Amino acid sequence: ACVGFPSDSTQGAWKSKDGGQTWKPYTISNDNDPYSFDIDPSNSLHVLASTHARDNIYESKDGGETWKDTGSSGAGLSNYIFFVTSTTWIAIPQEGQNSPVRRTTNSGQTWSDSTDIHHAHGNAQIYIDPTSKDIFIGGHPEGVHRSTDNGVSFTKVSSTIASVTFGTGKYIYAMDPGANSGGTPPRPQRALRSDPTVWTDMVYPEEMNNGMKRAAVSYDSVSKRWVIVGGNWNAGLWRYIEAADGSTDSPFETKSPSSSTESPTTKLSSAITVVTYSNLKAD
Repeated sequence: ACVGFPSDSTQGAWKSKDGGQTWKPYTISNDNDPYSFDIDPSNSLHVLASTHARDNIYESKDGGETWKDTGSSGAGLSNYIFFVTSTTWIAIPQEGQNSPVRRTTNSGQTWSDSTDIHHAHGNAQIYIDPTSKDIFIGGHPEGVHRSTDNGVSFTKVSSTIASVTFGTGKYIYAMDPGANSGGTPPRPQRALRSDPTVWTDMVYPEEMNNGMKRAAVSYDSVSKRWVIVGGNWNAGLWRYIEAADGSTDSPFETKSPSSSTESPTTKLSSAITVVTYSNLKAD
């Protein structure tokens, strides 16, 4: 999907059916001004979208080709919408909006207030533990919060500012993305999934002057390591390879790929023997 602004020819939801070689735009709303998308983990054709200019939530059940306006979430402009289940959704308001997190259990027919947490402009990602089903949200500036009741309420587990959360087999991570040319400390931190109330700050290189806007997490069955890749606004693409035993912490390193023709798979495999953050931005 691609997000555009009003009067921008790229606005709307864009979809590729051939691995990104070609793209086709689809209209979401009258102003066609999407802000965030989320895909139902249990049904890849079920998609939600929020917009810049309204607090309405839009729903698609055919992979983004047609959309239904489900009405106002009450989360304010530029909220981020996420699935908890196919029918339970949470909308996180942007910093500066006078609204708490909003929650629906009936696909947007009715909404209720949850906890007072906000996302940084242009950045949000939640983590739902696959075992406990606990939900983790990064608050800007409220810190990391955890819900053990399906999003009805949240409890602060870390005071360090964050806006994105993601996890591996052993750890939950959080970062503060920022989205400004002056830079924002990324504040990477993590906690054991087995004890998500104790968080540890992680060191990071000076070149990482904004945290990850979104992180993709994958397990490499050959090396038995978790690999995290994310885009950092105005700071390039970054990769973190967790230690094989999941416990060894190491300073982040910055390494540019040796060749621009290197495939993503080769890039990831070349650093698999160390715990490292690798900057994949071209020189």
